[in-house]
Parts: sequence; C-alpha cells; structure tokens
Amino acid sequence: MPGRRARVLVLYRHPLLGQGLAELLSREASLDIRSVDEGDPEALHDALSEEPDVIVFEEGGPVQPLDVLRLSGCPLLIDVSIASSDAWTIRRDALPTVPDHLAEAILDACAGRALEL
Repeated sequence: MPGRRARVLVLYRHPLLGQGLAELLSREASLDIRSVDEGDPEALHDALSEEPDVIVFEEGGPVQPLDVLRLSGCPLLIDVSIASSDAWTIRRDALPTVPDHLAEAILDACAGRALEL
C-alpha cells in the first residue's frame, strides 16, 4: 500500500500561473494538489483548514506570506512570484522560538555568504 501523498496547496493571483502550476505538479503521483484563487476568502479558508504540507503562492496578492503561516500549520511556504526571477521559501521550523537559539539561527542563515561574522 502506498504512503500518504503530500498535500500541496497552490494559491494564485494569476489563473494561468496557478492553474498551470497545479497541472504541472499534479503529474507527480506522490502529490495531492489543490489550487485556489487567493482572492476568494472562503475557498482560501477552506483550503488552509485542510492542513497542506506545502503551500506554493504568488507574493504580492491580497494574502501576505505571514498571514498564510498564521492561518495554517503548514511547515513550508514557497513563493513563485512572476514578479521576480528568484523563488524563495519560508520553513516554519527554520527558527526555533527559544530566544537562546536566535543568534545561532542568524549565523546559520548567513553561513556560506561573504560576511565577516
């Protein structure tokens, strides 16, 4: 029996991008894809309540990344905005809530960059 499929929520502002990403990702058998226009508050609320494992979204729409994180328990948020050339991710577990580890997390995030720390 196959394992559980990863639940991926695609939030979009531009239907061509959102539906295209959803169709492309749905070709992967291990992913369960749902796409939602982020301008539809009811559909957005319903989709976030399903506790997706990953949310792919376009930055700059009516819903901000931190709002998405606050409204869901999703561990990974991926921005694929068509406004920039780089995608970025937010990992919920990347920064522990314990203040003692804050400096360590900052240094880890800067590792590999040409910074004098």
